[in-house]
Amino acid sequence: MTENTQQAANHPRRRVLVLGLDGGTFDIINPMIAAGKLPTLARLMKQGAHGVLRSTYPPITPSAWLSFAIGKNPGKHGIYDFQKVNPETYEFYPIPAGMHGQKTIWKLVSEQGGQAVVLDVPFTYPPEEINGAIITGYGTPEVAGVSFTHPPELKDELTAACGRCNLGYPAGVKYSVQPEFFKLWDDVLDSRACISAYLMDKVDWDFYMIVYGITDNLSHAIWPYLEPQHPAYYEEHSADYRQKLFEYYERVDSEMAKLIARCDKNTTIMVMSDHGFGSTPTPKYLTKILMDAGLLKYKSNPLSDWLMKIAINAYYRLPFLSKLTRNMGGERRMTLKKALTAASIYPTPDTIDWTKTKAFPGGYGLQIYINTAGKYPQGIVAPGSEYEALQDEISAALLAFKEPATGQPIIKAVHKAQNIYQGDKAGSAPDLIIEYNNVYRPNQPEYRGKLNNSLEGNHVMEGIFIAHGPDIAPTQLPTKNIIDLAPTIMHLLNRPVPEDMDGQVLTEIIAPEFMAAHPVEYGPPAVSDDVNQAGYSADEAELVRQQLRALGYIE
Repeated sequence: MTENTQQAANHPRRRVLVLGLDGGTFDIINPMIAAGKLPTLARLMKQGAHGVLRSTYPPITPSAWLSFAIGKNPGKHGIYDFQKVNPETYEFYPIPAGMHGQKTIWKLVSEQGGQAVVLDVPFTYPPEEINGAIITGYGTPEVAGVSFTHPPELKDELTAACGRCNLGYPAGVKYSVQPEFFKLWDDVLDSRACISAYLMDKVDWDFYMIVYGITDNLSHAIWPYLEPQHPAYYEEHSADYRQKLFEYYERVDSEMAKLIARCDKNTTIMVMSDHGFGSTPTPKYLTKILMDAGLLKYKSNPLSDWLMKIAINAYYRLPFLSKLTRNMGGERRMTLKKALTAASIYPTPDTIDWTKTKAFPGGYGLQIYINTAGKYPQGIVAPGSEYEALQDEISAALLAFKEPATGQPIIKAVHKAQNIYQGDKAGSAPDLIIEYNNVYRPNQPEYRGKLNNSLEGNHVMEGIFIAHGPDIAPTQLPTKNIIDLAPTIMHLLNRPVPEDMDGQVLTEIIAPEFMAAHPVEYGPPAVSDDVNQAGYSADEAELVRQQLRALGYIE
Protein backbone atom coordinates (compact mmCIF):
# COMPACT_ATOMS: atom_id res chain seq x y z
CA MET A 1 0.00 0.00 0.00
CA THR A 2 1.46 3.34 -1.02
CA GLU A 3 1.68 6.31 1.36
CA ASN A 4 -1.09 8.16 -0.54
CA THR A 5 -3.36 5.09 -0.44
CA GLN A 6 -2.74 4.74 3.30
CA GLN A 7 -3.59 8.42 3.86
CA ALA A 8 -6.81 8.03 1.85
CA ALA A 9 -7.79 5.02 3.96
CA ASN A 10 -7.10 6.89 7.20
CA HIS A 11 -8.90 10.04 6.06
CA PRO A 12 -11.80 8.99 3.82
CA ARG A 13 -13.73 11.63 1.91
CA ARG A 14 -16.25 13.38 4.14
CA ARG A 15 -19.69 14.59 3.11
CA VAL A 16 -22.29 16.76 4.86
CA LEU A 17 -26.05 16.48 4.40
CA VAL A 18 -28.07 19.44 5.74
CA LEU A 19 -31.79 18.93 6.29
CA GLY A 20 -33.56 22.23 6.88
CA LEU A 21 -36.88 22.40 8.70
CA ASP A 22 -38.05 25.95 8.08
CA GLY A 23 -39.46 27.23 11.36
CA GLY A 24 -38.71 23.94 13.12
CA THR A 25 -39.07 24.05 16.89
CA PHE A 26 -38.29 21.70 19.77
CA ASP A 27 -41.63 22.76 21.28
CA ILE A 28 -43.21 20.49 18.68
CA ILE A 29 -40.40 17.96 18.23
CA ASN A 30 -39.72 17.05 21.85
CA PRO A 31 -43.33 16.19 22.82
CA MET A 32 -43.74 14.19 19.62
CA ILE A 33 -40.57 12.21 20.33
CA ALA A 34 -41.79 11.58 23.87
CA ALA A 35 -45.00 10.20 22.36
CA GLY A 36 -43.04 7.75 20.21
CA LYS A 37 -43.24 9.80 17.02
CA LEU A 38 -40.44 11.17 14.78
CA PRO A 39 -38.12 8.12 14.94
CA THR A 40 -35.53 9.71 12.65
CA LEU A 41 -35.11 12.84 14.73
CA ALA A 42 -35.26 10.77 17.93
CA ARG A 43 -32.34 8.59 16.79
CA LEU A 44 -30.25 11.53 15.56
CA MET A 45 -30.73 13.38 18.85
CA LYS A 46 -30.04 10.35 21.02
CA GLN A 47 -26.88 9.32 19.17
CA GLY A 48 -25.61 12.76 18.17
CA ALA A 49 -25.37 16.37 19.31
CA HIS A 50 -28.32 18.70 19.64
CA GLY A 51 -29.32 22.03 21.08
CA VAL A 52 -31.18 25.28 20.49
CA LEU A 53 -29.94 27.29 17.50
CA ARG A 54 -30.31 31.03 17.89
CA SER A 55 -31.47 32.82 14.75
CA THR A 56 -30.47 36.20 13.39
CA TYR A 57 -31.85 39.51 14.66
CA PRO A 58 -34.64 39.52 13.66
CA PRO A 59 -35.58 35.86 13.00
CA ILE A 60 -36.62 36.52 9.41
CA THR A 61 -36.37 33.86 6.69
CA PRO A 62 -34.09 35.54 4.10
CA SER A 63 -31.74 37.03 6.67
CA ALA A 64 -31.43 33.81 8.65
CA TRP A 65 -30.88 31.44 5.72
CA LEU A 66 -28.31 33.74 4.16
CA SER A 67 -26.46 34.22 7.44
CA PHE A 68 -26.38 30.44 7.79
CA ALA A 69 -25.06 29.96 4.26
CA ILE A 70 -22.19 32.44 4.60
CA GLY A 71 -21.45 32.22 8.34
CA LYS A 72 -21.69 35.99 8.79
CA ASN A 73 -23.87 38.47 10.63
CA PRO A 74 -26.39 40.55 8.62
CA GLY A 75 -24.12 43.60 8.81
CA LYS A 76 -21.94 41.92 6.19
CA HIS A 77 -24.71 40.90 3.77
CA GLY A 78 -27.25 43.69 4.29
CA ILE A 79 -30.43 41.56 4.34
CA TYR A 80 -32.54 42.34 7.40
CA ASP A 81 -36.07 41.63 6.26
CA PHE A 82 -38.11 40.35 3.35
CA GLN A 83 -37.65 43.80 1.82
CA LYS A 84 -35.21 46.70 2.03
CA VAL A 85 -36.11 50.35 2.41
CA ASN A 86 -35.15 52.74 -0.35
CA PRO A 87 -33.65 55.72 1.53
CA GLU A 88 -34.64 58.06 -1.29
CA THR A 89 -38.36 57.22 -1.31
CA TYR A 90 -39.06 55.40 1.99
CA GLU A 91 -40.52 52.56 -0.06
CA PHE A 92 -39.73 48.92 0.67
CA TYR A 93 -38.66 46.61 -2.14
CA PRO A 94 -37.67 42.91 -2.33
CA ILE A 95 -34.11 42.01 -3.24
CA PRO A 96 -32.87 38.77 -4.80
CA ALA A 97 -29.90 36.59 -3.93
CA GLY A 98 -26.54 37.59 -5.33
CA MET A 99 -26.63 41.24 -4.25
CA HIS A 100 -24.93 40.53 -0.92
CA GLY A 101 -21.44 39.99 -2.35
CA GLN A 102 -20.66 36.96 -0.17
CA LYS A 103 -19.77 33.36 -0.98
CA THR A 104 -22.09 30.62 0.25
CA ILE A 105 -20.98 27.22 1.53
CA TRP A 106 -21.97 25.62 -1.76
CA LYS A 107 -20.05 28.21 -3.76
CA LEU A 108 -16.94 27.65 -1.65
CA VAL A 109 -17.18 23.88 -2.00
CA SER A 110 -17.60 24.26 -5.76
CA GLU A 111 -14.62 26.61 -6.10
CA GLN A 112 -12.47 24.13 -4.22
CA GLY A 113 -13.24 21.33 -6.64
CA GLY A 114 -16.18 19.73 -4.85
CA GLN A 115 -19.80 19.32 -5.86
CA ALA A 116 -22.97 20.49 -4.16
CA VAL A 117 -26.72 19.97 -4.40
CA VAL A 118 -28.95 22.74 -3.01
CA LEU A 119 -32.72 22.34 -3.04
CA ASP A 120 -35.35 24.85 -1.97
CA VAL A 121 -33.25 27.11 0.25
CA PRO A 122 -35.34 30.29 0.50
CA PHE A 123 -34.17 33.41 -1.33
CA THR A 124 -31.52 31.75 -3.51
CA TYR A 125 -32.96 33.07 -6.79
CA PRO A 126 -31.35 33.58 -9.24
CA PRO A 127 -29.49 30.24 -9.02
CA GLU A 128 -25.73 30.37 -8.56
CA GLU A 129 -23.44 28.67 -11.03
CA ILE A 130 -21.77 25.82 -9.14
CA ASN A 131 -20.47 22.32 -9.71
CA GLY A 132 -23.61 20.32 -9.05
CA ALA A 133 -27.26 21.33 -8.97
CA ILE A 134 -29.49 24.04 -7.54
CA ILE A 135 -33.25 24.51 -7.40
CA THR A 136 -34.01 27.91 -5.92
CA GLY A 137 -36.45 28.32 -3.06
CA TYR A 138 -39.08 30.70 -1.79
CA GLY A 139 -38.61 34.17 -3.27
CA THR A 140 -38.39 32.87 -6.83
CA PRO A 141 -40.77 34.82 -9.11
CA GLU A 142 -43.70 32.57 -9.98
CA VAL A 143 -43.91 33.19 -13.71
CA ALA A 144 -43.82 30.87 -16.68
CA GLY A 145 -40.38 30.52 -18.19
CA VAL A 146 -38.42 31.69 -15.16
CA SER A 147 -35.13 29.80 -14.83
CA PHE A 148 -34.95 28.49 -11.28
CA THR A 149 -32.48 25.64 -11.74
CA HIS A 150 -28.77 25.33 -12.34
CA PRO A 151 -27.85 24.15 -14.79
CA PRO A 152 -30.87 25.54 -16.70
CA GLU A 153 -31.48 22.21 -18.45
CA LEU A 154 -31.83 20.47 -15.08
CA LYS A 155 -35.54 21.29 -14.99
CA ASP A 156 -36.22 19.26 -18.15
CA GLU A 157 -34.04 16.41 -16.91
CA LEU A 158 -35.91 16.22 -13.61
CA THR A 159 -39.27 16.49 -15.36
CA ALA A 160 -38.33 13.48 -17.48
CA ALA A 161 -37.14 11.54 -14.44
CA CYS A 162 -39.87 12.50 -11.94
CA GLY A 163 -42.83 13.65 -14.01
CA ARG A 164 -42.54 17.30 -13.04
CA CYS A 165 -40.09 19.83 -11.65
CA ASN A 166 -41.79 22.77 -9.99
CA LEU A 167 -40.77 25.06 -7.16
CA GLY A 168 -40.58 23.46 -3.72
CA TYR A 169 -43.69 25.20 -2.45
CA PRO A 170 -47.19 25.52 -3.92
CA ALA A 171 -47.46 28.41 -6.36
CA GLY A 172 -49.62 31.17 -4.92
CA VAL A 173 -50.27 29.25 -1.71
CA LYS A 174 -51.83 31.14 1.19
CA TYR A 175 -51.96 30.18 4.85
CA SER A 176 -55.08 28.08 5.09
CA VAL A 177 -56.72 25.08 6.72
CA GLN A 178 -58.70 24.18 3.63
CA PRO A 179 -58.34 20.73 1.97
CA GLU A 180 -56.76 22.20 -1.17
CA PHE A 181 -53.95 23.65 0.96
CA PHE A 182 -52.96 20.19 2.16
CA LYS A 183 -53.40 18.67 -1.29
CA LEU A 184 -51.02 21.22 -2.81
CA TRP A 185 -48.38 20.50 -0.19
CA ASP A 186 -48.80 16.74 -0.62
CA ASP A 187 -48.07 17.17 -4.32
CA VAL A 188 -44.95 19.22 -3.56
CA LEU A 189 -43.63 16.67 -1.07
CA ASP A 190 -44.32 13.78 -3.45
CA SER A 191 -42.39 15.55 -6.19
CA ARG A 192 -39.49 16.41 -3.89
CA ALA A 193 -39.19 12.82 -2.71
CA CYS A 194 -38.36 11.78 -6.29
CA ILE A 195 -36.20 14.79 -7.17
CA SER A 196 -34.11 14.73 -3.99
CA ALA A 197 -33.38 11.01 -4.33
CA TYR A 198 -32.55 11.35 -8.03
CA LEU A 199 -30.03 14.15 -7.44
CA MET A 200 -28.52 12.41 -4.44
CA ASP A 201 -27.73 9.41 -6.63
CA LYS A 202 -26.73 11.33 -9.77
CA VAL A 203 -24.38 13.97 -8.33
CA ASP A 204 -21.15 12.90 -6.66
CA TRP A 205 -21.75 15.47 -3.97
CA ASP A 206 -19.70 16.71 -1.05
CA PHE A 207 -22.40 19.02 0.30
CA TYR A 208 -26.13 18.36 -0.05
CA MET A 209 -28.92 20.53 1.35
CA ILE A 210 -32.69 20.53 1.18
CA VAL A 211 -35.16 22.76 3.04
CA TYR A 212 -38.69 21.61 3.89
CA GLY A 213 -40.87 24.73 3.87
CA ILE A 214 -44.02 22.92 5.01
CA THR A 215 -43.04 23.10 8.70
CA ASP A 216 -43.08 26.91 8.58
CA ASN A 217 -45.96 27.34 6.15
CA LEU A 218 -48.30 25.05 8.06
CA SER A 219 -47.30 26.46 11.44
CA HIS A 220 -48.39 29.93 10.30
CA ALA A 221 -51.75 28.49 9.27
CA ILE A 222 -52.43 26.24 12.25
CA TRP A 223 -50.67 27.75 15.26
CA PRO A 224 -53.75 29.58 16.68
CA TYR A 225 -55.39 26.14 16.97
CA LEU A 226 -52.34 24.92 18.92
CA GLU A 227 -52.23 27.77 21.44
CA PRO A 228 -54.52 27.32 24.50
CA GLN A 229 -54.59 31.09 25.06
CA HIS A 230 -56.10 31.71 21.62
CA PRO A 231 -59.88 31.46 21.06
CA ALA A 232 -59.28 29.35 17.94
CA TYR A 233 -57.98 26.54 20.18
CA TYR A 234 -61.55 25.78 21.26
CA GLU A 235 -63.23 25.80 17.86
CA GLU A 236 -64.97 22.67 16.63
CA HIS A 237 -62.25 21.40 14.30
CA SER A 238 -59.22 22.64 16.21
CA ALA A 239 -58.08 19.18 17.30
CA ASP A 240 -58.13 18.03 13.67
CA TYR A 241 -56.06 21.02 12.57
CA ARG A 242 -53.52 20.43 15.33
CA GLN A 243 -53.20 16.83 14.22
CA LYS A 244 -52.45 18.00 10.68
CA LEU A 245 -49.36 19.86 11.86
CA PHE A 246 -48.12 16.77 13.70
CA GLU A 247 -48.78 14.59 10.68
CA TYR A 248 -46.64 16.79 8.43
CA TYR A 249 -43.80 16.77 10.94
CA GLU A 250 -44.03 12.97 10.73
CA ARG A 251 -44.06 13.13 6.93
CA VAL A 252 -40.89 15.22 6.91
CA ASP A 253 -39.28 12.87 9.44
CA SER A 254 -39.99 10.00 7.05
CA GLU A 255 -38.64 11.86 4.01
CA MET A 256 -35.44 12.67 5.89
CA ALA A 257 -34.99 9.00 6.77
CA LYS A 258 -35.12 8.06 3.08
CA LEU A 259 -32.35 10.52 2.21
CA ILE A 260 -30.20 9.51 5.16
CA ALA A 261 -30.49 5.87 4.07
CA ARG A 262 -28.87 6.78 0.75
CA CYS A 263 -25.79 8.31 2.44
CA ASP A 264 -22.55 6.46 3.11
CA LYS A 265 -21.04 6.00 6.56
CA ASN A 266 -18.74 9.00 6.13
CA THR A 267 -21.61 11.50 5.93
CA THR A 268 -22.41 13.96 8.70
CA ILE A 269 -26.14 14.65 9.01
CA MET A 270 -27.21 18.10 10.19
CA VAL A 271 -30.81 19.06 10.91
CA MET A 272 -31.43 22.75 11.50
CA SER A 273 -34.00 25.51 11.25
CA ASP A 274 -33.66 29.15 10.31
CA HIS A 275 -35.72 30.18 13.33
CA GLY A 276 -38.18 28.68 15.76
CA PHE A 277 -41.91 29.06 16.06
CA GLY A 278 -44.08 30.22 18.92
CA SER A 279 -46.91 32.40 20.16
CA THR A 280 -46.21 36.11 20.03
CA PRO A 281 -48.46 39.16 20.33
CA THR A 282 -49.27 40.65 16.96
CA PRO A 283 -46.51 42.89 15.57
CA LYS A 284 -49.26 45.19 14.28
CA TYR A 285 -49.18 46.82 17.72
CA LEU A 286 -45.89 48.42 16.70
CA THR A 287 -47.73 51.05 14.65
CA LYS A 288 -49.97 51.88 17.60
CA ILE A 289 -47.01 52.26 19.96
CA LEU A 290 -45.20 54.67 17.64
CA MET A 291 -48.37 56.69 17.12
CA ASP A 292 -49.17 56.85 20.82
CA ALA A 293 -45.64 58.17 21.41
CA GLY A 294 -46.14 60.88 18.76
CA LEU A 295 -43.30 59.51 16.66
CA LEU A 296 -45.32 58.40 13.62
CA LYS A 297 -47.51 61.06 12.01
CA TYR A 298 -50.00 60.90 9.16
CA LYS A 299 -50.61 63.72 6.73
CA SER A 300 -53.87 63.10 4.90
CA ASN A 301 -56.55 62.12 7.39
CA PRO A 302 -57.19 64.25 10.49
CA LEU A 303 -59.03 61.29 12.03
CA SER A 304 -56.15 58.88 11.47
CA ASP A 305 -55.10 58.59 15.11
CA TRP A 306 -58.66 58.05 16.33
CA LEU A 307 -59.57 55.60 13.56
CA MET A 308 -56.40 53.59 14.00
CA LYS A 309 -56.79 53.19 17.75
CA ILE A 310 -60.44 52.14 17.46
CA ALA A 311 -59.82 49.74 14.57
CA ILE A 312 -56.67 48.06 15.81
CA ASN A 313 -58.01 47.47 19.31
CA ALA A 314 -61.29 46.08 17.97
CA TYR A 315 -59.59 43.90 15.40
CA TYR A 316 -57.19 42.23 17.83
CA ARG A 317 -59.45 42.07 20.90
CA LEU A 318 -62.67 40.74 19.33
CA PRO A 319 -62.32 37.03 18.46
CA PHE A 320 -65.04 36.96 15.81
CA LEU A 321 -63.18 39.54 13.67
CA SER A 322 -59.99 37.52 13.77
CA LYS A 323 -61.90 34.33 12.96
CA LEU A 324 -63.65 36.09 10.07
CA THR A 325 -60.39 37.11 8.41
CA ARG A 326 -58.76 33.77 9.18
CA ASN A 327 -61.41 32.02 7.09
CA MET A 328 -61.47 34.55 4.26
CA GLY A 329 -60.20 33.81 0.79
CA GLY A 330 -57.16 35.69 -0.45
CA GLU A 331 -59.00 38.42 -2.42
CA ARG A 332 -61.45 39.18 0.39
CA ARG A 333 -58.64 39.23 2.93
CA MET A 334 -56.70 41.73 0.80
CA THR A 335 -59.81 43.90 0.44
CA LEU A 336 -60.09 44.06 4.21
CA LYS A 337 -56.42 44.95 4.57
CA LYS A 338 -56.81 47.75 2.04
CA ALA A 339 -59.66 49.10 4.13
CA LEU A 340 -57.52 48.90 7.25
CA THR A 341 -54.77 50.76 5.41
CA ALA A 342 -57.25 53.57 4.80
CA ALA A 343 -57.89 53.56 8.53
CA SER A 344 -54.14 54.06 9.04
CA ILE A 345 -53.43 50.70 10.67
CA TYR A 346 -50.82 49.89 8.03
CA PRO A 347 -48.68 52.95 7.28
CA THR A 348 -47.56 53.50 3.69
CA PRO A 349 -45.09 56.09 2.39
CA ASP A 350 -47.79 58.24 0.82
CA THR A 351 -49.88 58.43 4.00
CA ILE A 352 -47.07 59.44 6.37
CA ASP A 353 -46.06 63.02 7.08
CA TRP A 354 -42.30 62.58 6.92
CA THR A 355 -41.63 66.16 8.03
CA LYS A 356 -43.10 65.26 11.44
CA THR A 357 -42.29 61.56 11.68
CA LYS A 358 -39.29 60.53 13.76
CA ALA A 359 -39.64 56.75 13.43
CA PHE A 360 -41.50 54.23 11.29
CA PRO A 361 -41.93 50.45 11.40
CA GLY A 362 -40.55 47.85 9.03
CA GLY A 363 -42.99 45.91 6.94
CA TYR A 364 -43.22 42.88 9.25
CA GLY A 365 -43.31 44.72 12.56
CA LEU A 366 -39.93 43.49 13.79
CA GLN A 367 -37.86 46.59 13.04
CA ILE A 368 -38.01 50.32 13.57
CA TYR A 369 -36.28 52.83 11.31
CA ILE A 370 -35.40 56.27 12.62
CA ASN A 371 -35.96 59.13 10.17
CA THR A 372 -32.38 60.36 10.44
CA ALA A 373 -31.24 63.60 8.83
CA GLY A 374 -28.72 62.96 6.09
CA LYS A 375 -29.89 59.37 5.62
CA TYR A 376 -33.44 60.07 4.45
CA PRO A 377 -34.57 62.99 2.26
CA GLN A 378 -36.92 64.34 4.92
CA GLY A 379 -35.01 63.15 7.95
CA ILE A 380 -35.62 65.18 11.09
CA VAL A 381 -33.59 63.34 13.76
CA ALA A 382 -30.00 64.55 14.08
CA PRO A 383 -27.31 61.86 14.18
CA GLY A 384 -25.39 61.45 17.41
CA SER A 385 -26.87 62.25 20.79
CA GLU A 386 -30.40 63.01 19.54
CA TYR A 387 -30.47 59.75 17.57
CA GLU A 388 -29.22 57.70 20.52
CA ALA A 389 -31.64 59.38 22.94
CA LEU A 390 -34.52 58.52 20.60
CA GLN A 391 -33.37 54.89 20.47
CA ASP A 392 -33.55 54.82 24.27
CA GLU A 393 -36.95 56.52 24.32
CA ILE A 394 -38.47 54.09 21.84
CA SER A 395 -36.94 51.09 23.58
CA ALA A 396 -38.44 52.14 26.91
CA ALA A 397 -41.88 52.63 25.34
CA LEU A 398 -41.76 49.23 23.68
CA LEU A 399 -40.65 47.37 26.78
CA ALA A 400 -43.38 49.02 28.86
CA PHE A 401 -46.21 48.17 26.46
CA LYS A 402 -48.57 45.37 27.53
CA GLU A 403 -51.19 43.46 25.61
CA PRO A 404 -54.48 45.21 26.47
CA ALA A 405 -56.61 42.10 27.02
CA THR A 406 -54.27 40.14 29.29
CA GLY A 407 -51.71 42.59 30.63
CA GLN A 408 -48.86 40.47 29.29
CA PRO A 409 -45.75 42.36 28.16
CA ILE A 410 -45.37 41.89 24.42
CA ILE A 411 -41.70 42.79 23.98
CA LYS A 412 -38.86 40.64 25.33
CA ALA A 413 -35.96 42.84 24.21
CA VAL A 414 -35.12 45.76 21.95
CA HIS A 415 -31.73 45.62 20.23
CA LYS A 416 -29.85 48.64 18.94
CA ALA A 417 -28.40 48.11 15.46
CA GLN A 418 -24.96 49.36 16.47
CA ASN A 419 -24.76 46.66 19.15
CA ILE A 420 -25.63 43.64 17.00
CA TYR A 421 -24.46 44.34 13.45
CA GLN A 422 -20.90 44.71 12.21
CA GLY A 423 -19.79 45.06 8.62
CA ASP A 424 -19.73 47.32 5.58
CA LYS A 425 -23.51 46.97 5.10
CA ALA A 426 -24.49 47.72 8.68
CA GLY A 427 -25.35 51.30 7.73
CA SER A 428 -28.49 50.13 5.89
CA ALA A 429 -29.79 48.22 8.90
CA PRO A 430 -32.98 49.12 10.75
CA ASP A 431 -32.14 51.13 13.84
CA LEU A 432 -33.98 49.00 16.38
CA ILE A 433 -34.79 45.28 16.29
CA ILE A 434 -37.75 44.03 18.34
CA GLU A 435 -37.70 40.61 19.95
CA TYR A 436 -41.22 39.59 20.93
CA ASN A 437 -42.10 37.43 23.91
CA ASN A 438 -42.82 33.81 23.06
CA VAL A 439 -45.64 32.92 25.46
CA TYR A 440 -46.27 29.42 24.09
CA ARG A 441 -46.31 26.80 26.83
CA PRO A 442 -47.48 23.46 25.43
CA ASN A 443 -48.45 21.99 28.82
CA GLN A 444 -50.12 25.01 30.35
CA PRO A 445 -53.66 24.66 31.77
CA GLU A 446 -56.68 25.92 29.88
CA TYR A 447 -56.99 29.69 29.60
CA ARG A 448 -60.76 29.93 29.37
CA GLY A 449 -61.86 33.32 30.59
CA LYS A 450 -58.49 34.95 29.90
CA LEU A 451 -57.98 34.32 26.21
CA ASN A 452 -55.60 36.44 24.15
CA ASN A 453 -56.93 37.00 20.65
CA SER A 454 -53.94 39.09 19.61
CA LEU A 455 -51.56 36.11 19.71
CA GLU A 456 -50.17 34.86 16.41
CA GLY A 457 -48.12 31.88 15.40
CA ASN A 458 -44.88 33.57 14.49
CA HIS A 459 -41.11 33.35 14.18
CA VAL A 460 -39.05 33.27 17.37
CA MET A 461 -35.31 33.28 17.92
CA GLU A 462 -34.97 29.70 19.19
CA GLY A 463 -34.53 27.25 16.34
CA ILE A 464 -33.19 23.69 16.28
CA PHE A 465 -29.82 22.06 15.63
CA ILE A 466 -29.01 18.35 15.49
CA ALA A 467 -25.81 16.73 14.22
CA HIS A 468 -25.00 13.04 13.77
CA GLY A 469 -22.19 11.22 12.04
CA PRO A 470 -18.81 9.54 12.29
CA ASP A 471 -17.06 12.71 13.46
CA ILE A 472 -19.78 13.94 15.85
CA ALA A 473 -19.45 13.54 19.61
CA PRO A 474 -22.81 12.91 21.33
CA THR A 475 -23.67 15.89 23.53
CA GLN A 476 -26.45 18.26 24.48
CA LEU A 477 -25.31 21.74 23.60
CA PRO A 478 -25.99 25.11 25.15
CA THR A 479 -27.59 27.58 22.76
CA LYS A 480 -25.51 28.19 19.64
CA ASN A 481 -25.71 30.73 16.84
CA ILE A 482 -26.91 30.03 13.33
CA ILE A 483 -23.74 31.60 11.89
CA ASP A 484 -21.66 28.89 13.61
CA LEU A 485 -22.85 26.20 11.22
CA ALA A 486 -21.06 27.33 8.03
CA PRO A 487 -17.55 27.25 9.56
CA THR A 488 -18.40 23.96 11.27
CA ILE A 489 -19.51 22.43 7.96
CA MET A 490 -16.39 23.65 6.18
CA HIS A 491 -14.22 22.10 8.88
CA LEU A 492 -16.10 18.79 8.82
CA LEU A 493 -15.50 18.73 5.05
CA ASN A 494 -11.80 19.16 5.87
CA ARG A 495 -11.68 22.51 4.08
CA PRO A 496 -10.30 25.86 5.25
CA VAL A 497 -12.68 28.19 7.08
CA PRO A 498 -12.76 31.68 5.52
CA GLU A 499 -11.15 34.10 7.92
CA ASP A 500 -13.97 36.62 7.61
CA MET A 501 -16.71 34.27 8.82
CA ASP A 502 -18.17 35.55 12.09
CA GLY A 503 -19.27 32.13 13.27
CA GLN A 504 -17.06 29.74 15.19
CA VAL A 505 -16.35 26.06 14.52
CA LEU A 506 -18.39 24.07 17.04
CA THR A 507 -15.43 22.03 18.22
CA GLU A 508 -17.41 20.68 21.19
CA ILE A 509 -19.56 18.56 18.87
CA ILE A 510 -16.61 17.15 16.92
CA ALA A 511 -14.94 13.91 17.97
CA PRO A 512 -11.50 14.48 19.57
CA GLU A 513 -9.78 12.13 17.14
CA PHE A 514 -11.06 14.13 14.17
CA MET A 515 -9.92 17.39 15.76
CA ALA A 516 -6.51 15.90 16.49
CA ALA A 517 -6.08 14.77 12.90
CA HIS A 518 -7.63 17.93 11.41
CA PRO A 519 -6.86 21.15 13.29
CA VAL A 520 -8.97 24.09 12.17
CA GLU A 521 -7.38 25.86 9.22
CA TYR A 522 -8.33 29.30 7.97
CA GLY A 523 -8.40 30.55 4.41
CA PRO A 524 -8.91 33.84 2.56
CA PRO A 525 -12.06 35.95 2.95
CA ALA A 526 -15.17 34.59 1.25
CA VAL A 527 -16.16 37.77 -0.58
CA SER A 528 -17.57 37.46 -4.07
CA ASP A 529 -16.66 39.63 -7.06
CA ASP A 530 -19.66 38.25 -8.93
CA VAL A 531 -22.36 40.52 -7.54
CA ASN A 532 -25.76 40.72 -9.19
CA GLN A 533 -26.43 44.46 -9.22
CA ALA A 534 -29.55 44.28 -11.36
CA GLY A 535 -31.99 43.05 -8.72
CA TYR A 536 -35.48 41.95 -9.62
CA SER A 537 -37.16 43.46 -12.63
CA ALA A 538 -40.30 45.47 -11.82
CA ASP A 539 -42.52 42.55 -12.80
CA GLU A 540 -40.46 40.04 -10.82
CA ALA A 541 -40.48 42.30 -7.76
CA GLU A 542 -44.26 42.52 -7.86
CA LEU A 543 -44.56 38.74 -8.16
CA VAL A 544 -42.38 38.31 -5.08
CA ARG A 545 -44.46 40.91 -3.23
CA GLN A 546 -47.54 38.86 -4.09
CA GLN A 547 -45.90 35.81 -2.52
CA LEU A 548 -45.09 37.77 0.61
CA ARG A 549 -48.59 39.21 0.84
CA ALA A 550 -50.18 35.79 0.37
CA LEU A 551 -48.21 34.45 3.32
CA GLY A 552 -48.81 37.47 5.53
CA TYR A 553 -45.23 38.77 5.59
CA ILE A 554 -46.10 42.17 4.12
CA GLU A 555 -49.31 44.11 3.63
